Amino acid sequence: MGTWSKLIILVCGVVAVGCGGKDSTQAGADVGADLGKVEVGAEVCQPNCDGKECGDDGCGGECGQCGSDESCEADGNCIPGFDYPKCEGKECGSDGFGGSCGECTGPQDACVDGVCECLPACAPKECGPDGCGGSCGTCPCDECEPNEVVCNSETFQCEKDSPKDCKWIFDCFDTCPEGDQACYQNCVNSASLPAQM
Repeated sequence: MGTWSKLIILVCGVVAVGCGGKDSTQAGADVGADLGKVEVGAEVCQPNCDGKECGDDGCGGECGQCGSDESCEADGNCIPGFDYPKCEGKECGSDGFGGSCGECTGPQDACVDGVCECLPACAPKECGPDGCGGSCGTCPCDECEPNEVVCNSETFQCEKDSPKDCKWIFDCFDTCPEGDQACYQNCVNSASLPAQM
């Protein structure tokens, strides 16, 4: 046998012994199976909940949950209040968190329990429209003299009767809310126009 043949046989023998033969092959297969279960080199997500009591932990989980009467803010803290902001069923007023649910735009509109309502404006009127489709009173009034039976369309005070002509009707119209047909009709009905022939 030549020198090169002996050298090849020697090298193969060392490799076989070093790898453990058949048993080492089985061990290698087991290691390979284990490596198949865990992706080699994959980064493991580390949840971050420092200073947070609720919200996302950065890895698809939660840092905790707030109580039924609390809501979770963006910074991960629970604060009183649920369904932030609180504007359901409201058209005006506070949302409970320093903001607004809306503003009432009418000159006499006021926010009452989250709803815009028209507040009658009568003082110091004795008679005439209240600005909300109602009346501030009729003449004669309780505090009026018996002959003060006419409502002055400018001062809205009861005064002595005077002719309720066409000018009076138009003056009366000016006191009505825009488009208030009932108020317009009341002006016409209250006028003292000559009978039509």
